[in-house]
Amino acid sequence: MKGKTAATAMLLLLLTFGVEADRCETGSRSYKGACNDHNCWAVCITEGSTGGFCKVGLGCAN
Repeated sequence: MKGKTAATAMLLLLLTFGVEADRCETGSRSYKGACNDHNCWAVCITEGSTGGFCKVGLGCAN
């Protein structure tokens, strides 16, 4: 039973890191405006991400 609990916890941890990496490294597909964290966040949410922020060089990162 302890093995299943540990395996489940490890799987959830790995999935969390995968989602976080996507959120921080990928540029927005549709946002073309000036850097603004609130606007970037809203657009990234509509693109299916968990959020977003303005990142110099990428515009909006989600």
